[in-house]
Amino acid sequence: MVFTGRYWAVRVSGKKHATFGTLAAMLLVARVAIGLPLAAQPADGSFQQALALVQQGKAAPAIELLEKILTQSPADLKALNLLGIALVGSGRRVEANQRFAKALQIDPGFVPALKNLAASELALAGPR
Repeated sequence: MVFTGRYWAVRVSGKKHATFGTLAAMLLVARVAIGLPLAAQPADGSFQQALALVQQGKAAPAIELLEKILTQSPADLKALNLLGIALVGSGRRVEANQRFAKALQIDPGFVPALKNLAASELALAGPR
């Protein structure tokens, strides 16, 4: 990277390729693509606790914890997706689909929510 006096730029073989802003955007896209939230997970480990609750089949306490996380970080894609999963586990598919859809409104390319929404919609439709 080279500071040009006005902005940071990447130079490869002497040619300018991208500004710092472009790189920041690329890192943000890469972060979302691998399923990381736009906002940092709470430092208290509450997301990991919610994940453990979902894995143990304890949907109700997981839902309560995830809703608390989302009041602090409403654009947290992983928390929205996990909340959808917990809602599916409690038989609340319509609400789950709303959470998956909200995650996709924030980032239409967030694959975990896209897959979960598709699976949940198929389950709602029933056998054909």
